[in-house]
Amino acid sequence: MKILHLSYSDRGGAAKAALRLCIAQRESGLDSSLLVFRKTTSYPFVESYATSKTKITNLVKIITSKFILDFFNVNKGYYSSLNVFPSGLYRKLNAYDIDILHIHWINNEMISIKEICKIKKKIVWTLHDSWAFCGAEHYPRDLNDESFVNGYKEKGINQYLLKKKCKYFGKINSLIITTPSNWETTCAQKSLVFKGRSIFTIFNVLDIKIFDIVNKKFAFEILKLNPNKKYILVNGVMDQRKGGDILIKTLKCFSSEQKKGLHILVFGADYEDRLSSIDIPVTFFGQIQSEYMMALLYNAAHVTAVPSKMESFGQVASESIACGTPVVAFDCTGLKDVIKHYETGYLAQPYDWTDFFFGLVAMIENSSQYSSRCREYVIQNFSKNVIVPQFNELYFELLNRHETMH
Repeated sequence: MKILHLSYSDRGGAAKAALRLCIAQRESGLDSSLLVFRKTTSYPFVESYATSKTKITNLVKIITSKFILDFFNVNKGYYSSLNVFPSGLYRKLNAYDIDILHIHWINNEMISIKEICKIKKKIVWTLHDSWAFCGAEHYPRDLNDESFVNGYKEKGINQYLLKKKCKYFGKINSLIITTPSNWETTCAQKSLVFKGRSIFTIFNVLDIKIFDIVNKKFAFEILKLNPNKKYILVNGVMDQRKGGDILIKTLKCFSSEQKKGLHILVFGADYEDRLSSIDIPVTFFGQIQSEYMMALLYNAAHVTAVPSKMESFGQVASESIACGTPVVAFDCTGLKDVIKHYETGYLAQPYDWTDFFFGLVAMIENSSQYSSRCREYVIQNFSKNVIVPQFNELYFELLNRHETMH
């Protein structure tokens, strides 16, 4: 069985999930490869179809799309995509000799909404966010926003795109949809676009050999950290959805006495100006490309803070608990599948920063008690021995369905 995964890039949240699944399938003996527009890794099974001409064309389309969204003041402060400009990618996909096309994150004008229904392959589409069944935005505005269920009241781009998706995505017959969380599945099932379709929840796979528990002293030595401190690990991406404002409020709650024993570790973007006001020592590690280095960071931390308001899954959280480090997050969206209250971390009431603070204190004080439970949960739910067979079952179901139809 030949499987081709499709993703805009091989670097980034959803792209990482696609790449990890492809690798896990190859390790399990499957003929799996990844087709991307933007390639950053050196894997030979990852192919980029981009040329100098298509790179320029794609950039122009992205800039035009952003201009349109900004001009009409669409979803200000929220990541949004149009995917209305044709790319011709569907012709290339139709020419591939494959059994299954597995679609992942395809925005940045990689392929238009209309062109998706022109793909003549058996498709499994994993929704790594809510864009496929919303308007232009990639997530609902808040937990009570159900515009994707009832339709957008205001005429405009969101309403236009939702109608366009209902029209074209409904034409795809040889299609199975999956999401990486029960929350995302529930949303998709209720949506106008996918209402009536079966949606399957399959978690993102994780390499448990890379993300594993190591001796904390070893992690401290490699990272040159003080073993007498308690470390809070934070992703430096602090946009509106990631809850950076909540995190700053939470960290300010620690008393002067508590702050003496604390140290914050930040990976990703360096928001030094925002963290300077919290009066806790901070070490910035910047963008980390090595997963082994990330695993060391998780092992060095006593708790990982994930204050996201919405997550389709929460890969940072899954990586952290794989390394035995509990996570504090909010009791909502996809993180509920990763964090089990007082088992693999703490789930605070959305979006109560005082409860989030309570969770951080509780996990810091008892971090080592959660290590084995965290690790066991990951092995049972996110390892390739669990995830790969689940996708195989859907692939075979789709292949058999196709044979029956013909």
